[in-house]
Amino acid sequence: MARSWALIDFHCCRSIDPRFAAAAEGHAPGEALARAVRLDAVDLQTAESYAPGLLFVHAARDLGIPAILVESYPGGFQIREAVEACTAVIMRALAHLGMLERWEPPARPAPAAAPVFRRAEKATEIRCRTAGYVAPRLWAGERVAKGQTVGVVRSLETFAAVEELVSPIDGAVACVGDPAGGGLVKADAAAAIVKRAV
Repeated sequence: MARSWALIDFHCCRSIDPRFAAAAEGHAPGEALARAVRLDAVDLQTAESYAPGLLFVHAARDLGIPAILVESYPGGFQIREAVEACTAVIMRALAHLGMLERWEPPARPAPAAAPVFRRAEKATEIRCRTAGYVAPRLWAGERVAKGQTVGVVRSLETFAAVEELVSPIDGAVACVGDPAGGGLVKADAAAAIVKRAV
């Protein structure tokens, strides 16, 4: 960390909280970075105001580098909006630090016609062979072709992709991840669900 230009520490907050960037109070480079990433709020903290051993406070105090803690969406499985928001934090930070000339989020393309599912028609589970964390390649509601990758299972030890979740049918994605709502899956669990759609 001593050779780093900046530090961004990503966390997940409560669903009732704003998405915010925390910085060490009085450390101007960190405060400027917290404002530059343009989340819902900036939270200035000291070593005593929240929790001991905060990494971003240590980086600001001992290394003098811009450092922030980003509180994103609640823990568990990260939704598309969370991925987009955290990506925007990284890209705006790079622009603020002079590593990019500037950055603005690309316009999201106009949505295609929403898929229509029939509840009475049985869904198709894509079961994983190995335990791990499911990383989406398509989001719920997006159309999928037979043979297309819906997501990958990543190892909890190395975070390397160890298995692709491939759709056996044409249709649309009903969910990616454990249908109970989490990103962690056990071996031989339903890791995604697709349905035929019109």
